[in-house]
Amino acid sequence: MWQRAFSDGTVTYAQAVSFCSSSEADGYTDWRVPTQVELFSLVDHTLRDPALDLNHFPSARALEVWTATESGSYQRVVDLDTGAVRNRLPSSGTYAVCVRDRTCTNTDGGPAPDLQELPGSVGGGACYTSWDDREWVQWDDVERSTLSATCETVTDHHAGLMWTRLALPAVTHAVAVTTCEGLVLEGHDDWVLPTRAELMTTVSLTLSEPAVDLNVFPATEPASFWTATARDGTRVWRVELDDGAWTPQYTSNTGGVRCVRHVPRGGSGAPLPVCTDPPDVEWANAPAVDGVFTVNGPVITDEVTGLEWSNTVGTSTFDNAAGLCAALDTGDANGWRVPTRIELFTIVDHTQQSPAVALGAFADTASAQYWTATLNPRNSAQGLAINFSNGASTQQSRTSVYNVRCVR
Repeated sequence: MWQRAFSDGTVTYAQAVSFCSSSEADGYTDWRVPTQVELFSLVDHTLRDPALDLNHFPSARALEVWTATESGSYQRVVDLDTGAVRNRLPSSGTYAVCVRDRTCTNTDGGPAPDLQELPGSVGGGACYTSWDDREWVQWDDVERSTLSATCETVTDHHAGLMWTRLALPAVTHAVAVTTCEGLVLEGHDDWVLPTRAELMTTVSLTLSEPAVDLNVFPATEPASFWTATARDGTRVWRVELDDGAWTPQYTSNTGGVRCVRHVPRGGSGAPLPVCTDPPDVEWANAPAVDGVFTVNGPVITDEVTGLEWSNTVGTSTFDNAAGLCAALDTGDANGWRVPTRIELFTIVDHTQQSPAVALGAFADTASAQYWTATLNPRNSAQGLAINFSNGASTQQSRTSVYNVRCVR
């Protein structure tokens, strides 16, 4: 239940707490400052200045409003101009609005402590049991999920979400979408880019730079990560993993990527495994950049991975690619073979498009499909290829003829 009136002027966070706790609206005295999830549930992303229905909240302003959610030494605020979430010092001055809890009931009329009120109507609302892109169904950081993991994925049994443990460095939104949709990992090919609500379940508000548990998600950069949730026709929401805030951004800009798939909710967790080798996912290596590679005539050496690449490209079906590489007589030795998906992905440069490769080293690379030696574990009639127009992993019929760049 929400009060319709906001504070008359700006207040510090301590004053906001006092403003709500001393309020007596509609005979209730248990008013409080809302959490960031609760306040964000009021945001209407089809509106601006403010992004809030003025029929329900006539005194709302297109300004920042306090929440009770902490982030280190800061408090979270929601910007009612755009709907963005930011950090502010508690001594800062901004506006306040108050909320109180409402008890939900099951359909049979009994109490339902695990359900929460569905915001949207003043003085009451429906209760919900499932969640979608609207943020009110997300829990706060204090309600941590039960986790289990392999060296490649981590499963949040409370949310019913399986995540890739490593993340892809900065790419455009379109590349982020195609990369997740083309991912085949641990036999699963139903990976997608997460919604904003889903990605926020990985955030730990008690942490910063990054605001995620590095034991769960190793090597996560404190950077902006894409979501699948649109802000408008040209912008998409990104979650800032330096502090867990979220802001809209144009899809032509770049952001990090962590893919997700949906699994049944429930189940018990387990201790995280000790992994000595990098997880076997496409983005186990940083994007290629000029200077990593040394070109010596027909051979290109990656000084980071130690792999040697042929400077010539052939064409073949998936099944014939191994013979093509075995017969290659380039450089001072033989031993050429078709690269695995992971190996071929190490030469992708996600800062480039058409082709997505370091052209200083791989000048002859076409914006086309290149075979890997990796079969699709879900469909033996398909092999995995990488599309060098955008760097996405794809699944292709083994009889198709594509480019082949050999490695040793």
